[in-house]
Amino acid sequence: IAKLEAELAKERSAQALAKSINATIRKHLKDGPSAVAAALSAIGVGSKLAAAAVQPDDFGRLGVPAYVLTNRGANIRRLEKRIAELRAKAAAPAREPITGNGYAIVEDRDVNRVQIRFDARPPAATIAVLKSRGFRWAPSENAWQRQASNGAWHAAQAVAASLDAGEIVP
Repeated sequence: IAKLEAELAKERSAQALAKSINATIRKHLKDGPSAVAAALSAIGVGSKLAAAAVQPDDFGRLGVPAYVLTNRGANIRRLEKRIAELRAKAAAPAREPITGNGYAIVEDRDVNRVQIRFDARPPAATIAVLKSRGFRWAPSENAWQRQASNGAWHAAQAVAASLDAGEIVP
């Protein structure tokens, strides 16, 4: 969350700078390019960026193009949404582990994974079911795991139900 908040702050400051560049150009354009460059340097824009802003692009546009502002705005909204999702996920209570005959299902929030651990190596039929449900073997964790989500938790419960029903052998 902290990394995303830092990125969000960086995007917001870049967006504010781009908007102020465009506003300054609109305000001082009638005074000439030198007045625009002076006004841009007054708001803290570097000389290279100021020169690029007053130079028309292939379509005759000055300043920061509208599509850059639109794309950055969408990126800001995406980051805000992701931060809200992560905060909601962190505030949600942890799921209780499910244990059965020869297996255990846990939600490891530290690595953001739903993990299924077996007492011994499962047979090929069980491995095929795990793979079909999106689980992959992680030797570093010594578990079958999948990125944590509601779907992953329900898939793990479905595997557990199959194991308990005897449809597949743990």
